[in-house]
Amino acid sequence: MALQLVKPGDLPVAASVDTDAALVVQNGDAVEQATPAQIVDAGRPIASEVEAVTGTDNTKAMTPLTVRQAIDADTSGAVVQAQAAADAAEASALDAESAEEQTGLDALATAADRVQTGLDAAATAADRVQTGLDAAATGADAIATAADRVQTGLDAAATDADAIATAADRVQTGLDAASAAADAAAAAASLRAIGEPFALWDHITGCPVPSNAGTAKFIKLTAGLTGAGQYNEGLLTSESVSGSAPAITATAVIVGGPMDGQAVPLVNTEQAFIRPTTTSGVLQTSQNLSHRHDMPQGRDGTLTNPGAFVKAGYSNDSGAATAPTGTALGLNGGDEARPRNRSATFYMRIL
Repeated sequence: MALQLVKPGDLPVAASVDTDAALVVQNGDAVEQATPAQIVDAGRPIASEVEAVTGTDNTKAMTPLTVRQAIDADTSGAVVQAQAAADAAEASALDAESAEEQTGLDALATAADRVQTGLDAAATAADRVQTGLDAAATGADAIATAADRVQTGLDAAATDADAIATAADRVQTGLDAASAAADAAAAAASLRAIGEPFALWDHITGCPVPSNAGTAKFIKLTAGLTGAGQYNEGLLTSESVSGSAPAITATAVIVGGPMDGQAVPLVNTEQAFIRPTTTSGVLQTSQNLSHRHDMPQGRDGTLTNPGAFVKAGYSNDSGAATAPTGTALGLNGGDEARPRNRSATFYMRIL
């Protein structure tokens, strides 16, 4: 059954997200769940107060609290310095008439410098706050990208699951068809009697050739198939093939079953017809029925159409053979006498 694909975009919109809500994440080879807080903390961890005040770590996010702490730490020193400068200025004003007036003015200038230093520190802290905010935004973008990739992976997994299910259905269909063909071949083969030669058009794709996997055993009446992995392996021995086409004689000895040790003609190799007769297994060589050809002659005794015959001997009216005379004319025909036919492959059950 195919899996049903459910996309996050098809789900109802959540009114709020619980802190313990579950998201799908991949940790190495494992697929696990994580809360939104875990994903944010892993993608962009929060800076501690010490890290915020120090301001050297550019990989962690800032919160309102850590921003306030950083500002307080950087500007508190400047306020103290400003207060000290103001006190020094006041003391200098009281003693302006003294010889130390110039020293007070110098102190006032120093205080002004320190105030400027505090302002600069505050500006630096503000820059760090902005850097933290920018880093937090980058972290949020990274989380969104990761979520998109997770969804892409889920979509691909659903597609792969559908493809696997379709392939499995096709494999099962093929297995069912093969099983049905094997059952049909076994059923047909079981109807054959032991010793019965039968013809198959096994050149046609899908023709169920008898299987030797079961208890019933069959041989293919063809020489040269007794080797390892071949159809007649272990079922025939002592093959003999003699002569040349069209007068080939081919036999083998059956191994096992009620006909064990008996010779069987390999008619596929011999290309011999099987015909009904009172004595089974007799091989008859090719021959023509005895007949005569009368030679047409004119009144003067000469041949009227010598080109129509091969004058190699013929019988006279009484049936007695007459010695050939004259010139032999041209021959035609093939290397055997046969009727019009269509070939098939013969098999035989032996057990």
